[in-house]
Amino acid sequence: MVIILAPEEFIQGIMSLFLIVIFTISGLLILIKYFKYKHKALLLIGIALMGLACPWYPSSFNFTYVILTGQSFSDELYFFLGNFFIPFISVIYIWGITELIFRDKQKVLVIIYAIIGAAFEIFFLYFLFTDLSLIGYRSGVFSTEHTSFVLIYLLFLNFSVVILGFLFARDSLKSDDPEIRLKGKLLLLAFISFLIGVLFDAGIDLGPVFLVLIRILLISSAVEFYLGFLLPDWFKRLILKSK
Repeated sequence: MVIILAPEEFIQGIMSLFLIVIFTISGLLILIKYFKYKHKALLLIGIALMGLACPWYPSSFNFTYVILTGQSFSDELYFFLGNFFIPFISVIYIWGITELIFRDKQKVLVIIYAIIGAAFEIFFLYFLFTDLSLIGYRSGVFSTEHTSFVLIYLLFLNFSVVILGFLFARDSLKSDDPEIRLKGKLLLLAFISFLIGVLFDAGIDLGPVFLVLIRILLISSAVEFYLGFLLPDWFKRLILKSK
């Protein structure tokens, strides 16, 4: 049966696609700077930023697939795309952020998140091929409901991302250098935007207008991450000269 998308489904799909495009571009721009400065954190944070859009991979890719074929992904593929890569991205993020703060605790934190991620991955793959209901179910063409098994892990990771981000931004705000303080403000805004966006996007049945607003907030966080980590010259001149 050919799938005909309702207007709100089309909006949901196109906003998911736009979101991962912006996160991917922002991550790539940070990653590319690694080849100039040879700072490992830029490589890792760039990859992690692209990976932060993982939860929207299935809806964006499925949207493209529906538009091209009129068919939808299987439930197994949908959940695989949305969850399988998250443990890897979490370890990369922890590795990257601890290049900037808590360097002395880097190995311990990376090992802890790797062990937790591996445990999640084992159970996730087992449930995926044996009993998908233990992971969740599809509630729409581009919507899913997850069980507590997945939700607890995702909440743990999201708060880990934000808390470590807040601590890094806080240190930047204490600097006497106006450029570093500006970076701190941008990153603080990015982590707040991301946290609010994720919580509302995952926890509320969004109407079309509210969905667009939340996705715009998430997209803005990707841009803020890019500006905060790199502070390009054009933006630095624009903001600092205006003060």
